[in-house]
Amino acid sequence: MGDAAGPVWMLFGAVGLVLLIACANVANLLLARTATRQAELAIRAALGAGRGRILRHLLAESVLLALAGGAAGLLLAAWGLDAVLALVPAGIAGLDRAAVNLPVLGFTLAISLATGVVTGLAGGLRAAGADLATALREGGRARTGGPGRLRARGALVAAEAALSFVLLIGAGLFIASYLRLSGVQLGFEPEGVYTAEVALPPERYRTAEATRRFESQVLERVRALPGVVAAASTANLPLERGLNIGATVLAPGE
Repeated sequence: MGDAAGPVWMLFGAVGLVLLIACANVANLLLARTATRQAELAIRAALGAGRGRILRHLLAESVLLALAGGAAGLLLAAWGLDAVLALVPAGIAGLDRAAVNLPVLGFTLAISLATGVVTGLAGGLRAAGADLATALREGGRARTGGPGRLRARGALVAAEAALSFVLLIGAGLFIASYLRLSGVQLGFEPEGVYTAEVALPPERYRTAEATRRFESQVLERVRALPGVVAAASTANLPLERGLNIGATVLAPGE
């Protein structure tokens, strides 16, 4: 990624935080859903379903839900890739190789499976370990969830709020930096200025004189184009990184 590697990793970290917030949301919803199904799960256990079977059932549901979400995300990525790339500034190395490929598929599959297993276990272990007699006797009151489940849901909400706060601070800093950079005086007016990079074949332009002759001919033709006010050549452009020009300045008589 060249010089863009740092910002890209920061963007990847922000995406990871958004993913964690989404996982916390899913886990919270699954905990609430499991609480409303406490009586149903108790009846299953009374009919002979063991704790392992109930846990596998809830785990399969959460994994299928996570895989469906991953598949939907892949479809959105495939459809929106061109639109996203159109918003990215030009000149970032490797941008032409951006695609929904096998590494992306593998990463999405791994994340989806991990999300499904973790969120499924969060609710499944509590449901499988619930007291059968209490769940059958209290029925409707069990739907609200016990103190342990409420504490777990509260911890997930607190984690979501903390991650969201970090994202908001980061986004605010990025916006403030962008506004400050946009207001910096460049020292020249870039509006209406066009640039082109020319690479001359060394086997044809062996001497500096041949290069200067080519440069003069190009500038003469460009200045003759309609609408062109002025044309010039340079070894590097303003604000361009990686190039340095040095020159020796001597006073008269030295």
